[in-house]
Amino acid sequence: MRQGLEHYRRLREPNQSGCWTLLERLHLIFQREASEMAYTLQDFIRETHELVIEDALKRDPDAILKRLDPEQRLKGLDPEQRLKCLDPAIIEAWLAKQRRDQ
Repeated sequence: MRQGLEHYRRLREPNQSGCWTLLERLHLIFQREASEMAYTLQDFIRETHELVIEDALKRDPDAILKRLDPEQRLKGLDPEQRLKCLDPAIIEAWLAKQRRDQ
């Protein structure tokens, strides 16, 4: 591994192919790796997933949100946070409808 890192040369222009981007990322990871700490394939996959998600969110967060159903989008928000996003008139209309239906 060390010999490969020491003799590594970029063979193509960056962003020409996803493979070269991947190899560049692996090269940078192994360059910074501490000898007493192993960097596992699981670590690489986890970090790569995180980077892909971050990049997707930067590019088009609305596209990500459209893929989630309403329950997933609201998961983790307390009721007060949910209500803050609604127009008070909508809340009043919903409450009035609930009172009528009961």
